Amino acid sequence: MNYGDSSMRYSGECLPNMISTGNSEALAGVNLMSNPGILGIHHVTAIASDPQKNLDFYTGLLGLRLVKLTVNFDDPTTYHFYFGDSQGRPGTILTFFPWPNGARGQIGNGQTTSVSFAVPQTSLAYWSERLKSHQLLLEQAAAFPGDEGIAFSDPDGMRVNLIAVSSGDAAGVWNGSGVPQEHAMRHLHSVTLQEERQERTANLLTETLGFRLIGEKENLFEIATDPPGFATDETPESLGTKLMLPAQYEVYRAGIERTVTPLRLPSQG
Repeated sequence: MNYGDSSMRYSGECLPNMISTGNSEALAGVNLMSNPGILGIHHVTAIASDPQKNLDFYTGLLGLRLVKLTVNFDDPTTYHFYFGDSQGRPGTILTFFPWPNGARGQIGNGQTTSVSFAVPQTSLAYWSERLKSHQLLLEQAAAFPGDEGIAFSDPDGMRVNLIAVSSGDAAGVWNGSGVPQEHAMRHLHSVTLQEERQERTANLLTETLGFRLIGEKENLFEIATDPPGFATDETPESLGTKLMLPAQYEVYRAGIERTVTPLRLPSQG
């Protein structure tokens, strides 16, 4: 079963989200709504090491819901975590493949270097205190003029930004974490790419995908994209509470469960 996974690495809500490409050249803002076939960033996928640390960080500290616990369909001995809002709506999803024995990655050209989430305009002070209380080092997030945010790193060194926005639907916010609903992360805001040169990526975004350049800033380049859904094999209330496998792997469930790292799953509120 496909839970909305695709070859695209960039997620977001059906809003004008952006992809920032950090390089030595200009960063361009691209209007998502110029192409009626692309509604926003659907999800972002990254790689982690320790599965429990990753799970605790994104559900316990950042307050996202584990909306699907499954495996990598190409490597069923590896988990695939899906984090999002209460319903796992497109545009709120961040997923991870945790490989406990993998080498620690290094940030460089040709990769996504950070992911940004939107938070309410009045919530940056709350998040600053919460993150500092967990001994995280905070920096000012790189953003377009008028944007304000904070930046920090997850346990594997991936950069995470929280960007303040004046609007954001709170209806789907997960209230089963320790984060008050009024401060909870709303949806994906943008992702950042690092490239040696931006011309070919800019051409792909504008000429092939139909986006429209709306602005530039030094060292930034921005865009964005839209289900089977997560409640196709679980009820909405039970999302993320047990390991779900595609049909072709059910016969191997006992062996898979013996192989993957045992987890302490988050409370469902």
